[in-house]
Amino acid sequence: MSCSADFCNRGLIRLLVGGSVGLLAGVAAACGPWFPNQMLDQPEIRLAHMREGSLAIELKRLEPVLPSVFYHAVRPAGGTVQWTALTDVEELRDALKAARTDPARVDAIVTGYQELRDTLSSYQLKTEQWKALADQPPFSPADSRPPTPPEFPVVRIPQGLPEEFARYIEGAIAYHRGQIDLARAAWQKVLELPANQRHFRSTWAAFMIGRTYLTENPVTAIQWFGRVRQLADSGYADRLGLASDSIGWQARVELDRSNTVTAIEGYIRHYQAGDPTALVSLNRAISRLLAADPAVRCEAARNLRVQRVVTAYVVAAGRHPYDETPVASTWQSIWLNTLEEAGVAAPVDADRIAWIAYRSGDLAAAEKWSALASPDSLIAQWLRAKLLFRAGQTAEAVAIIARLARSFPEDPTWLAVRRDSSGKDRAFPSADKLLGEWGVLSLARGQYLEALDSLLHGHYWLDAAYVAERVLTPEELSAYVDANWPQPPAPLSSCEAYEETHGYVSTDEQIAERLRYLLARRLTRMGHYTQATPYFPARWQSRLTNYAADLRAGGDTARSAAVRAAGLWSAARIARYEGLELMGTEVEPDWFALGGYYALTDIYTLRTNAVLQMGVAPLRKEQIRVTRQAVEVKPARRFHYRDQAADLAWRAASLMPDQSPETAAVLTEAGLWLAGKEPDRADRFYKALVRRCGHTELGAEAERLRWFPKKEITPQKP
Repeated sequence: MSCSADFCNRGLIRLLVGGSVGLLAGVAAACGPWFPNQMLDQPEIRLAHMREGSLAIELKRLEPVLPSVFYHAVRPAGGTVQWTALTDVEELRDALKAARTDPARVDAIVTGYQELRDTLSSYQLKTEQWKALADQPPFSPADSRPPTPPEFPVVRIPQGLPEEFARYIEGAIAYHRGQIDLARAAWQKVLELPANQRHFRSTWAAFMIGRTYLTENPVTAIQWFGRVRQLADSGYADRLGLASDSIGWQARVELDRSNTVTAIEGYIRHYQAGDPTALVSLNRAISRLLAADPAVRCEAARNLRVQRVVTAYVVAAGRHPYDETPVASTWQSIWLNTLEEAGVAAPVDADRIAWIAYRSGDLAAAEKWSALASPDSLIAQWLRAKLLFRAGQTAEAVAIIARLARSFPEDPTWLAVRRDSSGKDRAFPSADKLLGEWGVLSLARGQYLEALDSLLHGHYWLDAAYVAERVLTPEELSAYVDANWPQPPAPLSSCEAYEETHGYVSTDEQIAERLRYLLARRLTRMGHYTQATPYFPARWQSRLTNYAADLRAGGDTARSAAVRAAGLWSAARIARYEGLELMGTEVEPDWFALGGYYALTDIYTLRTNAVLQMGVAPLRKEQIRVTRQAVEVKPARRFHYRDQAADLAWRAASLMPDQSPETAAVLTEAGLWLAGKEPDRADRFYKALVRRCGHTELGAEAERLRWFPKKEITPQKP
């Protein structure tokens, strides 16, 4: 029976804005693991961008000044039809027990009523399905006519029902048959019963009478919806929350009558009554307001409660609560102009209006409204910093951002909601955005440890990984990790790949494990195996120990050629099949953060190629550091550990005898590592296979095929 909006868009639109920092409203959180949240990809635009709002969160902030409404019913999972029928049967049992009806008689009456209710529910659901199909356009001339509607079933009202239940169900049957006058007459009889005989069905009867007048006589419908609330206030049963629903339906009537401001007031009350569908309806009503005549919009602007809610809506970019699609920026301009035309001089939400102006690109209006805001407003201070950046007053702006980043409240009214790649809505504190901004500014000023710390706590993992892996020295990173991110007391279930956490490393335990794992792989690339081991997750420590032992055995000239070859070949296979986990880079070139499946543009390249304004260009010493750390990856290309694996396999084969099946197997498997994508580099393995092992089965087959024979490879795993 709930009144909800009749649309629910679920598309996700990602607007990537490049070039001018004037395009502020387009920069948004990315929509998936392959387009992660970053600050360093376009730092000047990210810094200029103001965070998105959320209507639900803005309304939460306004709750103390919105009207209190006490009607509320927690709706269980499942359809309204089933819930209504279940409640009807349960309340019948309650009524019979209250009348001291014989228990055996109670069971018989309830059973008969349950059958009636099930029959009506089935018919109602079939009718809804038929209407949905009938509303669809025909797919071909053959199905151009709507399907046949379901026939009304044969029903029987059981004997022994209390009068209010008998008259109500009589009206319900007539209603479903399309006999509206008979339905109203039956429900009116419920309301004519003595007060002590209509406790359970008074609100139901009044509500349904109101529903029947929606289009025929809206004024009468409004009167009946008011009657529902009067009955609920008088103590009549309302387990379905019909008093709350009546507010929403009444608002819908007003909206249909073009009484838009009155409708918005009604939906505000409906929202305060606790019905989640009210948020959708409120969106619909406000979007209609913003498209209405200027006189109607000015009426809304002069109504303080409506003004504040519309401002909250526009702050949230006019998003449907289940959609990330931003509204046209013209709506922001419309509301700003409306406030001017209505003569709203110093609104209580001046900071929010400044926020709207800034996001629309109207910097002069943003300056004006932010000056009218309370000096204690965090939004106004944040906007002030951004305006100072744009005016070239960097030092003062940096001081504001630093102060806000360190002291921003952990307050649920400051959460921003975004939909991640899993399709779930996630709440992101605004403090994260500020910490990200402070991280960008710290990096641009050569404060590398402070940049890393801010980006980590702001949950910008890829940006933090860039600083940790490509800017800090190994010594600096080790000291920072040891001082700030000790081993979690209990290991996580796994060190998730970036896509498994949907781009969001949210807890201190996740940050600690992933940062330590990054350091472990970095130390491994440098050959510091003993130092690296304790930073690895437990499952990889033994593999690193085996790899290091195999390398030592392969390089020990005091051992036999066979022992050395076995060690080198074992190390080669570990490097080839587990190299990403043991020595892959978190960001470029290997992109362990993306599971190694995808590669993004080099982060430093993004920083240097961007239109760097607002004091965020990298310093010369950052370039020197990035260049110096790059030599840790040998060779300096993606999947470098595969090259190392091939070289180790070549060294192993060189220690093995000619015309040996084992030698042929090593040359074949290692050659196949390269054959698919790098045939030129695989060629030396093919030629050695034919030359050195031509009398073996694999060698002879290679000579016949003029390339490697197919061979089933079974990678070693921990």
